[in-house]
Amino acid sequence: MSASSAAFTGRLDPTKLFALNANAQRGRPYFLNVEISEDGQTWTTLDKSSGSADWTLQTIDLQPYEGKTVQVRFRVQTDASVNSGGVRIDNVVVAGDPA
Repeated sequence: MSASSAAFTGRLDPTKLFALNANAQRGRPYFLNVEISEDGQTWTTLDKSSGSADWTLQTIDLQPYEGKTVQVRFRVQTDASVNSGGVRIDNVVVAGDPA
């Protein structure tokens, strides 16, 4: 699994935006955790999603990390019997007001 680093300098009230599409097998759940780390070792869960959905816009408040360099990752969990299109994430953006 890889995580990308982002510096939240130059942005006030940063917010992570992303589009989420989940196509888990009918009757089988998926779990999507959005996690953040300041050191790449210790991860904190920012958001948990579960179920199945068409494309939806998700937002996460990143204000507690304003001015810091962090890593963000998306971690998907399913059971072993899931055999479908899975979870898709698109249009990931960190937005906020210019500093």
